Amino acid sequence: MTRTTVDCSYQSLAAVPTGIPVSTTYLSFTGNRFSIPANAFTGLPALITLRLNQMQLISIPANAFAGLTALQYLELSYNQLTGISAQAFTGLTALNYLDLSNNRITKIPGSLFTGLTMLTTLSLQFNHITSLATNAFTGLTSLTQVTLQNNNITNIVATTFTGLSSVTQTDLSYNKLTSLSANAFTDLSALTQLDLSYNMITSLSANTFTGLSALTRLDLSYNMITSLSANTFTGLSALTQLYLFENQITSIPADAFAGLTALTQLFLFENQITSIPADAFAGLTALTQLELSHTRITSISANAFRGLTALTALYLHSVQLNSIPANAFTDLPTLQRLALNDNPLTTLPPGLFKGLPNGLALSSSAPFLSSNNFTFGGNTVAPPSTYGSVFQPLPCGTACATCYSAGSCCGINCLTCTSNNSCTLCYEGYVAMGDYCLASAATNASIASAASSASVASTQSASAASIASLVSATSALSASAASTASASDASIASRISASSALSASAASTASASAASVASSIAQFSGGAQTSSPVVIIAAAAGASAAVIVILVLVFVMLRRRRSQRADMPSKDSAGPIYQEAVEMAISPQNHSARSHKEDDVPATASISQNQPEPVYEDFSSHTTEEFYDNESPYVAGSNSRRVREGLTIVKHLASGNFGDVALGRVPFGVLSPRAQVLLGRKASSEVVQVAVKSLKSHADEQSRKDFESEAKLMAPFVHPNVVRLLAALVESEPHLVLLEFVQYGDLRTLLQKSKKKSLSWTHNEQVHAIRQIALGMEYLGTLHFVHRDLAARNCLVGQGMVVKIADFGLSRELTENDYYRMQTRGKLPVKWMAPETMTFRKFSTMSDVWSFGVTAWECCSYGETPYGQVSGRETLVHVEAGGRLPMSDTCMPELYNMMMSCWNATPDFRPTFAQLAKVLTSLQDGTTIREIGAMV
Repeated sequence: MTRTTVDCSYQSLAAVPTGIPVSTTYLSFTGNRFSIPANAFTGLPALITLRLNQMQLISIPANAFAGLTALQYLELSYNQLTGISAQAFTGLTALNYLDLSNNRITKIPGSLFTGLTMLTTLSLQFNHITSLATNAFTGLTSLTQVTLQNNNITNIVATTFTGLSSVTQTDLSYNKLTSLSANAFTDLSALTQLDLSYNMITSLSANTFTGLSALTRLDLSYNMITSLSANTFTGLSALTQLYLFENQITSIPADAFAGLTALTQLFLFENQITSIPADAFAGLTALTQLELSHTRITSISANAFRGLTALTALYLHSVQLNSIPANAFTDLPTLQRLALNDNPLTTLPPGLFKGLPNGLALSSSAPFLSSNNFTFGGNTVAPPSTYGSVFQPLPCGTACATCYSAGSCCGINCLTCTSNNSCTLCYEGYVAMGDYCLASAATNASIASAASSASVASTQSASAASIASLVSATSALSASAASTASASDASIASRISASSALSASAASTASASAASVASSIAQFSGGAQTSSPVVIIAAAAGASAAVIVILVLVFVMLRRRRSQRADMPSKDSAGPIYQEAVEMAISPQNHSARSHKEDDVPATASISQNQPEPVYEDFSSHTTEEFYDNESPYVAGSNSRRVREGLTIVKHLASGNFGDVALGRVPFGVLSPRAQVLLGRKASSEVVQVAVKSLKSHADEQSRKDFESEAKLMAPFVHPNVVRLLAALVESEPHLVLLEFVQYGDLRTLLQKSKKKSLSWTHNEQVHAIRQIALGMEYLGTLHFVHRDLAARNCLVGQGMVVKIADFGLSRELTENDYYRMQTRGKLPVKWMAPETMTFRKFSTMSDVWSFGVTAWECCSYGETPYGQVSGRETLVHVEAGGRLPMSDTCMPELYNMMMSCWNATPDFRPTFAQLAKVLTSLQDGTTIREIGAMV
């Protein structure tokens, strides 16, 4: 029989037309406005696909599809169905896909789907369903996927899913569930994915998930769960991913996760957890990722993470940690990332990272620990256990308790040093003797006292009093020395004051040095346990006298060192700084300043007057130890001349009416300290690549203003996922702007090249790229900036598959069909724009969220043009009618659901970028991210 396709979509038909060929296999009435009578499609025995979506249908009568014995695909979505007759689907014995989503159905009666023995997919999302009959799904023995998200379901009873032994995926997110009955999912023995996110569940009873022995992914995020019982997850032996973030959990009981031996990812961020008890995660031997960020954790017990031998990523950033025990992470031999950034920690104990793998990353997005609140050493040096600068400290490495550079350990009992035999500060209770740290008299006496037998307790007490007297005398001498230093030289007094501050900070590290103390005692005291009290007292007195001598020597050495340093040139001794995103890039396209301050921004909005004005500085007055976070990128005078003379244009990249973009090279040493910090520490003579944007000499005045406005706009941006401005040279012709160079170019082109070379991206690689865009947009939102032209073409990809938001070439990259030119509004990217933007020219963070959804769709469709060859005007009509982009074959359903939430017609109902970033984090599966930019 000949197969025939009949497409009657959007034809304004009033009824099912007559004369449809009997051989028809595909029939579509999408977008028409007529009702469906009983027996409407008799005489079509070969029909396989029937589309009745977007027709405003309000009911389906019994026997509406009688005779369609070959029908496999039936779509009834986007109608106004409130109820369905019990016999509506009678006779559809071959049906395997039924879509009833986006209607107004309030309940599912019993036996509605009786006879649909071949049905594999049932879509009921985006309805008004409040309850499910106990036998609602009776007979669906082949069903593998049922989606019920975005309804008003309040409860799931034990018999709701009876008989669904083949179902592998169930989505109940965005409902109004407050509790779950015990054994609610018992019959779903084949279920691998269960989504219960975005409900109002407050507690989970024991045995809630009994019978789900095949479950691998359980999502309970965005609920109101306050506590976990010991047997909540009993029986989930195959579970690999557990999402509990965005709840109100206050504590983690012992054995909360007992039996989850296959679990690899556990997400607990955005909860009310205040502490992590010992063995909180006992038994999770396969766990590789543990996310505890954005909680209220103030303390961690020493054995909190014991047994997590496979853990590679532990996220503790943005909590409320005030201190960390030195052995908190000793049981994590495979750890690669330990995110501790954005905590109130003021210092770190020595040896915190000892025994952990080299190359350990210390923040959620970079190897160095930033942002931080360290005040150790007066906020001038990296805290113990790290090296580098206080702004970007790096871990010492597996062999060192403290260090002065990567793998270069300080000496025993030394807190900070400039080399392995030059200690600048000893542990609390130790003093410098030459280049080494030895136990002080008080320390020796204390340990000798503890080690002595009880029979000499009274004698030791007298000894302690004598020692106290000596220490008191020592303190008086120290005070006198400080007074002398103050009188003779204010600078030395300042150094002594700083030393005192360092000593105070080091006090918290005393416990970590216990083993070293014992070693020193063994070395200097010998058999202290058998020594007589007289010997002990003599030793203590001798040590006290030594301390007095040492203090005098230290005072002399300070004066000598100061004198030597006065004759030495300034030198940066902070150590190397992480150089992530050094080989950055700008896409070879033009850029027009399209990002703006948030509000109802008109298409011709001017730059806010609150933007930083140009600042002209003589950078030669600064030292390289300073951090230029808020320093202006504007360069003038001799500094501008140095940059211009050092700049070499390698090749031309692109041209516009009034500007050019080129690849350039410039010596690192001529760049401003601000730019050097952004790029990472390098040798002064090293040459770095930059993107050079220049303004043509014949550019009009408005173009000149736009050029400067763009530089002002980008100046404050400092984020790994936003392209950063290095320098603006606008004091003379030609006007130049130097930007990061991102080597792999724009994301859309990279996606298209991947498709052309049949290089498929994994789901995790797609999520990785999209999540970075969300993080960048979240950052821009904190600055109240609206991008207005977010798209894959305006996102750049660098080494490590780092994705950076940019905005280069609005009118260059798109075809005419991608735009709708509104009168007096200029050329606008309609296919990426939210309805309120197209209709009212209202730009906001929520309109950026809509564009983000389209950008995510581009990532999943390998850079295809949204809506295909449909014109901009037709796109506008389609979107206003409720039409949305379809899910591509290479897109995860969970990712597409996220996109759909971005395309909500009501801006306030769209998720924030912070929420999107968290959702995308939950979708990561931990698999390897390849260097795709280098492969195409």
